[in-house]
Amino acid sequence: MIDERRIADLVAAMGSERLAALIAMLGAEITALPDVPDAHLGERLHRLRGSAGSLGLASVAAALLALEQQAAVGTIGDAELARLSDDLAAARRAAAAAAASLPPVGHAGGGAKT
Repeated sequence: MIDERRIADLVAAMGSERLAALIAMLGAEITALPDVPDAHLGERLHRLRGSAGSLGLASVAAALLALEQQAAVGTIGDAELARLSDDLAAARRAAAAAAASLPPVGHAGGGAKT
């Protein structure tokens, strides 16, 4: 679902609030997918997949890959987008829980566990 090590690294580098803001921005872009013209949908899905992977949201990246492949051969339905939204919500909760379990940024002895 999520890459906990990547989440830990990101929290150590930027803090959990900034990570949550980036995930929220990704969520807003995913929510706007129905408004993307079909001619640009594959490109947008590809970019969002990379962002999700960079943020440690493995299940969201996998769902975006499946949608990207589907968009290449046809259209994407509302059910697929709803599943993507559900995947994002679950990944958001898991990332928040993982981030909350880490020591605060700048805490002595804190940082990402390796």
